[in-house]
Amino acid sequence: MTRKNFSRSQIADHWDVWEDFCQLCGQHDTRLQRCHIDALVDGGADELDNIRLLCSRCHRATEGMGRTAFDELLSVMTNIRNANAHRTMLEKTLIALHHPGVRIKLDPDLVEQHIPEILDQLENP
Repeated sequence: MTRKNFSRSQIADHWDVWEDFCQLCGQHDTRLQRCHIDALVDGGADELDNIRLLCSRCHRATEGMGRTAFDELLSVMTNIRNANAHRTMLEKTLIALHHPGVRIKLDPDLVEQHIPEILDQLENP
């Protein structure tokens, strides 16, 4: 199958987002990666609806996550950003959602308990 080479601009226009900001954590990054939500090797389509612009950290953390989990994560992360939460809370939530069995609550005390696990995952993906 020939891969389509959608530009970052095309992807950003499709999702109505800025092309230099990670769609998950909101970090400004001029080197965003094109991330297939449903991996091509798992039968995911090489179409705009299946591609997001992510920083390398979010791309690694969401690899293999699948559409349902990614969409849930994106919703949570968007709500956090809209509430002007700190970047560290975004990273904590990203990792907590990535680990099955970890219940996500936006309670800072709960997230605080997972800091060692979160930092380890971010530093050693």
